[in-house]
Amino acid sequence: MIKNYLKIAWRNVLKSKLFSAINVFGLSVGMTCCMLLLLYIQSEISFDKQHEHIDDLYLLRSENVQSSGEKMDNPRGPAPYAEAMKMEFSEVVQVTRLWQNFLEDKSLFTVNQPGQGEKSFYETKGIHADSTFFDVFTYEFVEGDPHTSLKDAHSVVLSEAAAHRLFGSGPALNKTVKIGGKSGNNENFKVTGVFKSQEGKSHIDANYFVSLQVGWVGDYLRQPDLNFTSNNMFYHYLRLKPGTSEEKFSQKLPSFIEKYARKDLKIAGFDKKLALLPVKDIHLFSRIDKIVTSTTSTTYLYVLASIAIFTLLIACINFMNLATARSAKRAAEVGMRKVMGAGKSGLIGQFLGESLVLTFLALIVAAVFVVLFLPIFNQLADKALSLSELFKPEIIASFVVLAFITGLLAGSYPAFYLSVFNPLDVIKGKFVNSVSATALRRGLVVFQFVISIGLVVATMVIQGQIKFMQEQPLGFTKEQQIVIPFRSEESRKAYTALRNEMLENNQITAASGTAYYPGILNPSDMFFFCLDKV
Repeated sequence: MIKNYLKIAWRNVLKSKLFSAINVFGLSVGMTCCMLLLLYIQSEISFDKQHEHIDDLYLLRSENVQSSGEKMDNPRGPAPYAEAMKMEFSEVVQVTRLWQNFLEDKSLFTVNQPGQGEKSFYETKGIHADSTFFDVFTYEFVEGDPHTSLKDAHSVVLSEAAAHRLFGSGPALNKTVKIGGKSGNNENFKVTGVFKSQEGKSHIDANYFVSLQVGWVGDYLRQPDLNFTSNNMFYHYLRLKPGTSEEKFSQKLPSFIEKYARKDLKIAGFDKKLALLPVKDIHLFSRIDKIVTSTTSTTYLYVLASIAIFTLLIACINFMNLATARSAKRAAEVGMRKVMGAGKSGLIGQFLGESLVLTFLALIVAAVFVVLFLPIFNQLADKALSLSELFKPEIIASFVVLAFITGLLAGSYPAFYLSVFNPLDVIKGKFVNSVSATALRRGLVVFQFVISIGLVVATMVIQGQIKFMQEQPLGFTKEQQIVIPFRSEESRKAYTALRNEMLENNQITAASGTAYYPGILNPSDMFFFCLDKV
């Protein structure tokens, strides 16, 4: 029976080529938008799911409470937390710290290979981590052993992309690279591991990892006066024993603050409350704008899902209207089939079969559109979705289900509408569209235009807001400002001579130096106290 429905449906598709082409194109456009947005949403909800111990991984976050009562969430904490947590709580299997180089946005990597001479590259997304990092987080290594890769202070672990830039297609393991700037102080590091890039999969998006014991941060950690209050610049991740209750463990954290930080907090004049944030919730549910990388909001995903649904709904309504508009041409066919003994259920099955055939043709066309437009979509969304995502079984299955639901939705009304024609009236030529059918079609058209206009207006509002932000005065003329970064100790020593030489140029009105400039992170929570003698 189903085979017969599909055969008849295919014949009708071939018979009405223009009608079928219009419907297939309309459905494919709606499905393309829906599929691209579904890929984006699927990418957002899959962050950090690949870690082996994901259900036991937590970020230690804090809520700083000022004397005025103002509260501020902070995902970072002072360096001594890690060792104290490991000693204080038996539930903690492992602790690891991360530090992002906020002093520089990139580091100079220099390699010297036989026969190729010296090559230099700037690498971004550098992370300093404890040697325990890969005991907490799961990364797929293609070279080296993750559990020993950061044991040596002068070791570096590269992403595949970074290793390819530095050493080409050959192996990178055990090769030497010099790392400049605050990350490496121009010292040599041995490559001890290469991992597959996790862009779009982990909130810790890194091109390379080096030890916390090197560079500027290594010198800082060797200072003798570190405390539990200031310099909150380290991310602390805890791996708890399986089955540990997050709620019960969190109840122990106030005593930790009382024991280790209360004295310094009292002097500083503010309070601090610690809490656990599951790593699997960081990207979507943290309510903090940035934790290593930028996070997102579930509200944003709901908006995108709504746009996907409305876009597909517009395509389905268009299909319904076209199908019912040509109902007069199908009336004779329906009447003849009923006279020959066809039942209502059989006719509904036939028309739904036609709808499903058109929908799956549209799915094929939509898949081609997705392949063509994915690079443009990545550029607009600032994502790195790959074509390999399309061929995952769960993605393919979701698209097939999407096509099936779309076919049933788009074909439901035409199927039920055409199947109830009175064969006697049709044969006598007395068939006319009912008032209710005409009113429904008009209602669908109005609804279609309401959704379309709403999406267009929303797009214009968002575009206007973005334009407003881009055109607001910054307090300086950015087109006439040049920032020259000094990434080595030698260049910083030459600053005065360079500044004096630049000021002699009559095209330069002023020159100055600063540790930070507008547009980059400038974290600081160092405390200074004034003591008055009375």
